[in-house]
Amino acid sequence: MRRATSLLALARTAHSLAAPNSLLRGRKMSAMASKATVVWLRDELRVHDNALLAEAARRGAPVLPVFCLDPRVFDASAKSDLGSSQKTGARRAKFVLESLEDLRGSLKDLGSGLVVRRGSPRQVLADICEELGDDVAIISSEAACSEEQKDEAAVSEIAPLTKVWDGTLYHRDDLAYIPFKDQFTAWRTSVEKGDTPVRADCFARPRDLPAPPACSGLDDAIPSLNDLGYGDASVDKRGDFFDPRGGEAAALERLQRYVWDEDRLRTYFDTRNGMVGQGYSTKFAPWLARGCLSPRRVAHECAKYEQKRVANKSTYWVKFELTWRDYFVYYAHKYGEKLFFPYGVKGSSQKWRVDSNALRAWKEGRTGAPLVDANMRELRATGFMSNRGRQNVASYLVHDLGLDWRLGAEHFEELLVDYTPESNWGNWHAAAGLSGGRINRFNILKQSKDYDADGQYVKLWCPELAKVPAPSCHTPWLLSTADKDRYGAADYPPPLKTLGFK
Repeated sequence: MRRATSLLALARTAHSLAAPNSLLRGRKMSAMASKATVVWLRDELRVHDNALLAEAARRGAPVLPVFCLDPRVFDASAKSDLGSSQKTGARRAKFVLESLEDLRGSLKDLGSGLVVRRGSPRQVLADICEELGDDVAIISSEAACSEEQKDEAAVSEIAPLTKVWDGTLYHRDDLAYIPFKDQFTAWRTSVEKGDTPVRADCFARPRDLPAPPACSGLDDAIPSLNDLGYGDASVDKRGDFFDPRGGEAAALERLQRYVWDEDRLRTYFDTRNGMVGQGYSTKFAPWLARGCLSPRRVAHECAKYEQKRVANKSTYWVKFELTWRDYFVYYAHKYGEKLFFPYGVKGSSQKWRVDSNALRAWKEGRTGAPLVDANMRELRATGFMSNRGRQNVASYLVHDLGLDWRLGAEHFEELLVDYTPESNWGNWHAAAGLSGGRINRFNILKQSKDYDADGQYVKLWCPELAKVPAPSCHTPWLLSTADKDRYGAADYPPPLKTLGFK
């Protein structure tokens, strides 16, 4: 019987890219013997439960945290490969810059600092290593996606690179003997039956860090949105919209308020499919995505809540959602670049239509399907969309319009403040039916009536329908011309595709 592949084996891939000899001079010593440790930060923008900082502090050498504003990602001119969407939209860029400002302050409080430079990791870290001299080691987290892994390979040719595991609820090593299963439910069941622990060894904020070595940039201002070529990053706050500020301090404040001050864990399971307001879901995702908040810290708060208040479906479901997040990380580790292939990891024969007008209508929220349009307009105006909305608009693009799922994934990559490659591309991959599991085609009209029965959400983001009574606001194409005029709905677009309950 062939032995099942473990997550430990899946995660250990190797790459090698050549680097100029000048960059390699004197760099091949032991990492533990280094005179300075550079902590290469990407999506670990916090001081609590940070495995990179813990490892750097353990070594005892001077520690220099560094963040690279890679112009391939953090620049208004950086575009996606297929549909020319921005790699990072203005709102996510703003959130990242706010997170860096917050992190720099926290690191200074610990006796450390933060260097933020524009440039590719290869370029920035090579320059820093040259400035610091010989005997420099680098620490990073271990990336799941191929682009970041190529960066790691290039950086490893500059100086000894130690990669540590960070950012998941369940540590990879604790899952080493649980075979990864492509279907989430099967894998989650194995994890839960195995009583896999959530480690609690890094929850405390460190008291201090070894002082950084002298390096240019420690006192430089963090680049602004204008420096990166971005314009307006304002948010449309209609409907009591929650506008998150980047940074660990804001993340921990949201955690405290949601769990304890507002007691939302008592009702989360029942409200999680909402779409209007601040309190129906946790809204932790933007901070989890940038590593301003550790998933283990969230799980720890849930456990405390269960001890002090109540254990219920809500506390379980928050951990359930964090497990979903882990699943996509490990899925990306397993399949690598196949996650971005048009026909998926299983080689589907699905053919995608090309229709630029339909794609534009979907992006702008002018498909004539009110639930789809409301969600797409909210995304465009705020950088946020509910989980329920994401499933519906993805299903509509792929199954109703028959358009290439990658165009949807790229659009989400541009606009979502909480974007991560693993969750975004993994979810779109699944929505397109390319993961080998069940294909979930959503009945958009039924979803609209089930989850927005009174039309509150649709009317909020589609003001053309604001005066149309429910349930007609879900099917405006059925209104007579006279009724459209009477309700002010004449300008709402006709449907690209007629929807029904079947």
